[in-house]
Amino acid sequence: MKLYETMNDPKNAVWVSFLVMVIFGFFMVVPRNLSIALLDIIELDFLLELTISFIIQFVFAGFACLVLIPLLLGVPTKVKPYRTYLESIQLTQYKPIGKLLFIGITATVFVLFFSLFLTSITGDLNIHPQNVFGPPLRNPSDPEKSILGWFGFVMFLTPGIWEEVYARGILLTILLRKYPQEKGEHHKAILIGGVIFGLTHILDIPGLIRDPIFILLQVVWSSIIGIAFGYLRVATKSLLPSILMHWLIDSFNAYISPGGNPLLFLILFMIGIIIASGLIIVLVYQTTDIGKLEKIKNVNG
Repeated sequence: MKLYETMNDPKNAVWVSFLVMVIFGFFMVVPRNLSIALLDIIELDFLLELTISFIIQFVFAGFACLVLIPLLLGVPTKVKPYRTYLESIQLTQYKPIGKLLFIGITATVFVLFFSLFLTSITGDLNIHPQNVFGPPLRNPSDPEKSILGWFGFVMFLTPGIWEEVYARGILLTILLRKYPQEKGEHHKAILIGGVIFGLTHILDIPGLIRDPIFILLQVVWSSIIGIAFGYLRVATKSLLPSILMHWLIDSFNAYISPGGNPLLFLILFMIGIIIASGLIIVLVYQTTDIGKLEKIKNVNG
């Protein structure tokens, strides 16, 4: 009981958030890498391998978010009654669904357009529609370069759903207790939550060893887009727009690749993310009540 009280003390929100990050990161990274290593040894049909890997990753990440974190740490609330926990992380809020879908899809278009537009400036951008819409293809010489094809829309349900439940559901709810929206301090919670979300990607140790520059840049742009995701969650009080957006962006990430300098490509991509994130924040202020609530707070405060 004392542990739950400590974990839910607003003064401890930041370090508790980092603890949640480590737990979730472990349940995302370790099952994924172990399943990939094991399936490489067994050598099944590629689509069957992808299906098994997806199920393992999806179940472990979901277990961390829906069972382990609330049961072990009692944050943001204890699991009993369970619906209270789901409500506390905004997982049951999906209305008005039309408006939420509109915001999520529009925000996705911002990201895809500007990341594609800016990276095409160099003139050596490669476009691979078959990597997104074609069949899954194994690369025997380099499994990391295997093509997910249409199965990417299935595989990326795991980060699309569970990274949002973790970051915008659990983390942001914890941080908003220390920096409540009622006091106009939610910007701090969103900023810190975005940075912690970005830092989560450092826990991909195999990826960090294999390509440290990519992972470090991923930390930066994930933090930036994580801030935009945070505003979506606070403004709509729902995870639906950010889940939809996260899933679609990840699913289309294989659509383009650099034809020349990969570092320049990543930098331009990151600039596109910055512009798109700014537009997303403008979008939520124009389509939700968050701006009005801040004006009321400023008048009353």
